[in-house]
Amino acid sequence: MNNIIEKSINTHPDARAIYKMEEGLLYIVDDVEKWNKENIKLNEHEYRDDSVVSRLVNALNNNKYRVNYGVVAYNDLTRALTDWDNLYLASLFHKNCEAINTDSNLTGAIINNRSQALYFAMINRMGMNYVKSLLADTLSLSLKGEVNRERYVDANLAILRDMYSLHNGNDIYNIYEDKYILVDYKKIFDRRNKLLPMSLNEHFDYVGLEEFGNLMTYKAIKSFIRGRNAIEKVFDPLNETYMDYLVKRDEYRFKR
Repeated sequence: MNNIIEKSINTHPDARAIYKMEEGLLYIVDDVEKWNKENIKLNEHEYRDDSVVSRLVNALNNNKYRVNYGVVAYNDLTRALTDWDNLYLASLFHKNCEAINTDSNLTGAIINNRSQALYFAMINRMGMNYVKSLLADTLSLSLKGEVNRERYVDANLAILRDMYSLHNGNDIYNIYEDKYILVDYKKIFDRRNKLLPMSLNEHFDYVGLEEFGNLMTYKAIKSFIRGRNAIEKVFDPLNETYMDYLVKRDEYRFKR
């Protein structure tokens, strides 16, 4: 752990778990409002409006160091990881991250969330595909733009294959020549309640999807994402733009 991260942790209230994300540090706490009330006494300069205890925490920023961080409630995060009721929180852990402090329940939820993301990507494609393309699709909720995803996979291929256990295959998918992947869509459909997040399965039931691996699956996934974006406010006020795939809700956003 480098000095900048260590100093950030030491100058903020305790957290139930802490993860080093690519966006910055994620403090996972029991009560976000209580954590902010304690933090505002320690780091008043981090809040744009100190009359409001905001769940959007501005970054540490002084002459010695600078680091982004976000704060989220433990129960909100575990529910998002399991059910995907908040795509932004769920997708944060689709990329590489490092646990500084955690527990077995959260670790299990993160592993399960990544497995769900992998099967989500599988049913979004048809026929035999490349492992690298599948990984790029797995990151579709966390990285905007096909080129950005391909570059990220190229730069982190070994790490991602380990994260998603994409080496030997299993009874649902097979890997050939270490680069091609063939998926059994029927097995994923039959086990969808165990392999995919609850909110996605509820949407599939709503639209009457009867199998995976076809154009209807692709359309159902698109409508699911549009529906989640509508719930989570499609307009992104900080960047003054509309998100194509994913809304980063203000209360959890990493901010400089």
